[in-house]
Amino acid sequence: MRRFVVAAALVTLCAPGAGAVPSKAVRVYVFGRTQTPPDKAGQQAREKQAEADFKRLEAARKEVGKALDAKYGKRDLPSEALAEFAQATQAELTALLAQHEIKVAQKDIDDSVQDVTKALREELKKASSAALVDKAEDADLTVELLARRSKTSFPAAAFVLYLKVTPVGWRNSGRFATLQGKYPLYGLAGWRKPHGEATTLHTFSTAEPYWIIEVYQQGSSYRDPASSAAEVLAGLCAGLLRLDGEAP
Repeated sequence: MRRFVVAAALVTLCAPGAGAVPSKAVRVYVFGRTQTPPDKAGQQAREKQAEADFKRLEAARKEVGKALDAKYGKRDLPSEALAEFAQATQAELTALLAQHEIKVAQKDIDDSVQDVTKALREELKKASSAALVDKAEDADLTVELLARRSKTSFPAAAFVLYLKVTPVGWRNSGRFATLQGKYPLYGLAGWRKPHGEATTLHTFSTAEPYWIIEVYQQGSSYRDPASSAAEVLAGLCAGLLRLDGEAP
């Protein structure tokens, strides 16, 4: 079966070093989602439903892939076929996130918040695109850690973090949406490094002005995707500052 990759749909200008960055840093607040588990019976029911939803959408994605293989063979896929497969993959991955939002423990969320904060603090020693703040009301960008998961199967152990990234203030306005139109998001032009990848599960829109990003990294602990997440966030902040510079 043809293999497809749906990479992070981040702003094209996010890569550090692409032009001058204004001196004003994007103020970033990192926090964790509050996990409020229901009673044991309710928890089991939610987990069972989430697993069924994931399996259904996983099967749907596979069927789309098979249909495209049958129709196009080894030829390059047209844009509408790529979009169809990307949509099916995004739905599957979003269902996987929903599973782990139910299963994750509050302590695990809190531990990874500390890991991401520490990694971002180290990353920002190399870049001036962002500055950490201690309160959401002081932030230009909030980063909420939604869940995490790990796998130990082939080809190697890997760890995954899920982040909800929300621009606030002027970056949540129609002005920001206009800039997004000038610099469109590309589903196949995302952040990557060896054995790591960031995938956008939800793309910023005027109606729902935030991203949900899955950061995958092979390694030995959750500190590995935390370091990768710091790179993604620093680059995104640099891109936001450049978009700000383009504003009328």
